Amino acid sequence: MATTQHSGDDVPSREPLVLFTEEEPGVGRFTVSLDEEDFRFEVAVRGDTIELEYVETLSYRGQIRVSEPRDEVYDVLTASDEFQSFVEVKS
Repeated sequence: MATTQHSGDDVPSREPLVLFTEEEPGVGRFTVSLDEEDFRFEVAVRGDTIELEYVETLSYRGQIRVSEPRDEVYDVLTASDEFQSFVEVKS
C-alpha cells in the first residue's frame, strides 16, 4: 500500500469547500474545508431567525479544536451557495 506524506510547505492550497447535510427540516450541518482543516457548524432556521453555531475544527493531523475559527471561515460559509440555498428555502 502506498502512502503519501506532506510537509506543511508541500501541501497545495485548494479552493474552500462547503458541504451540507440537512438533519431535519430547518436544521442543517455544514462543514467548511479550508487550509487543511474542517470547520463544522450547525444552522437552524426558525421563522425569520437564523441560528449559527460553531461546533468544532478537525485538522488534517487528527487534532480537534473547539476555539472560535477566524472570520474568514464564517465568510466562506455564509457566502456559499449551499448556505444561501438552505436559508433562502427555509425562511
